[in-house]
Amino acid sequence: MAAFFPKGVLQQPSQLQVAAHWIGDNLALFPSLLGVVGVGFYVGWLFLYGAARPPAVIVPRFAPPSGFSPAMVGYLEDEGLSDRGFSAGIVGLAVARHLKLIHGDGIYQLVRQQGGEPVTDLEAQFEGALFRADDELSISATNHNRIAGARTALNNFLGYAVMPALLHKEPRNVQPALAIAAATIVLTVAALAIEVGAFAGALAFLIGFAAVGALLVVSSAAARGRGRWILAAVGLPFLLIGLWVANVSGLWLFLVALFVAATAAFAAASFRRLTIPTAEGWKRRDEIEGLKLFLGVAEADRLRVLNPPDFTPALYEKLLPYAIALGVEMVWSRRFAAALAASQTEYQPDWYDGSHPWNRCDVSELSSDLGGGLAAAITAASTPPSSSDGSSGSDGGSGDGGGGGGGSGW
Repeated sequence: MAAFFPKGVLQQPSQLQVAAHWIGDNLALFPSLLGVVGVGFYVGWLFLYGAARPPAVIVPRFAPPSGFSPAMVGYLEDEGLSDRGFSAGIVGLAVARHLKLIHGDGIYQLVRQQGGEPVTDLEAQFEGALFRADDELSISATNHNRIAGARTALNNFLGYAVMPALLHKEPRNVQPALAIAAATIVLTVAALAIEVGAFAGALAFLIGFAAVGALLVVSSAAARGRGRWILAAVGLPFLLIGLWVANVSGLWLFLVALFVAATAAFAAASFRRLTIPTAEGWKRRDEIEGLKLFLGVAEADRLRVLNPPDFTPALYEKLLPYAIALGVEMVWSRRFAAALAASQTEYQPDWYDGSHPWNRCDVSELSSDLGGGLAAAITAASTPPSSSDGSSGSDGGSGDGGGGGGGSGW
């Protein structure tokens, strides 16, 4: 049975009423969209201008900043202790003849040496943290407690030496992003309550699922070692599942979940600007960039006009740990090999014994051993072995970091 009404009996809604109904049915879209746009613009400004390097002319430097060790150079450059910075600290002790670095069968072994060249108090404390339990240390998961303790100690030493004189935390950089993200979440949940009433809690949980996944994925980019892969492995499924279920529920809910997740991700990214250099720190960073320019220039002729120092084995060894900390050890070693070939000089590092001995014709393997290879081994050794691998090895102390004060830094 069908009923027909003449035109005009039922009043057709106006365009304004149609728009009002659509807004009422998709109310949560608006705070979530405004939130992601607002926090996105703020974080973009923060990365481009909010903590930008002051204008400076970078000139090549032939020595590190006074009183800076390789580990401290890496710490200031990365604004934290990385696996490569930890490796640079080890190689720095090796070239000072305080330890011998042995690489064989895929295992790096550190053997403490007597005597050696003078080192700073903090370097001596780092050496003590490495060899607290024994005068030999294998970089493997069975010694993860000793390695983690030494890393914690080095991180503490460097933190006390660098902060707050050269690096400091600036909460004002992240507070606007956190405020925008919090307001976005509150307003979006309130809009959902107006739209769907009792179902708002379930939908908010679904959106939160995606937001937590986004937070974990962004956090994985800043994490060190295997921790980044764990965060990514957990966060990515959270994000994808949250967005997929939201999409099944409707396009509008998918967009709301996507916008809120992106807002959370931008807010988390703002923490990369929580720690920034001080004015003095920027000056030291400029000096480090000048050193990196010298170490990383493949064409030595470009620097000849600046009268660089003679390329001797002593200079190579002195600056090699800094090249590792700055990621230019391959170029630095190739330049040294070319200088040896030109002078017909023989060289064999007595502080290193490995599967890839020094070869001035092909230094890539040795450079890889001392740079990326050692850092990768430290990353792998930072995770305890599985229960099937047996119990962990030496516990080697907890690396309390002591005071770490005093001294001129690393």
